[in-house]
Amino acid sequence: SELAVLLRLLDDEEKITDYQKQTGNEWNCGKLELENKKLINLTFREFSNKIIHSETFSWEFKKDIPPRLICYARQDEKRKWNKAFVDLAGLAGLCGQFMS
Repeated sequence: SELAVLLRLLDDEEKITDYQKQTGNEWNCGKLELENKKLINLTFREFSNKIIHSETFSWEFKKDIPPRLICYARQDEKRKWNKAFVDLAGLAGLCGQFMS
C-alpha cells in the first residue's frame, strides 16, 4: 500500500491523470469489478485509490495469466465496487516509464 500512496502523491503533484485524459492515453492498470459484476478498466488514479481504501487484498499467481493483486472493497464501498484486479506486470512497466 505504500507504493500506492506514493504513486497517488505523484499523480497529485504531477497531474498524471489530467495529462492522460488530455492526450486520450489513460494507462490500464487492471480491471475493476463493479457491484453489478461489470468489469471496467482500472485507471492509474483508481488503482491507487482501490489499494488505499480496500478492506483487504490477496495475491494471485496462476500459470496462464500474469500475476495480479486483488483488492476487496470495504463493506461501506460495496454499493460501488466489489474487487479491483491490479495487473502487476503492467504496473511494473508503468513505474519503469517514470524512471526513463
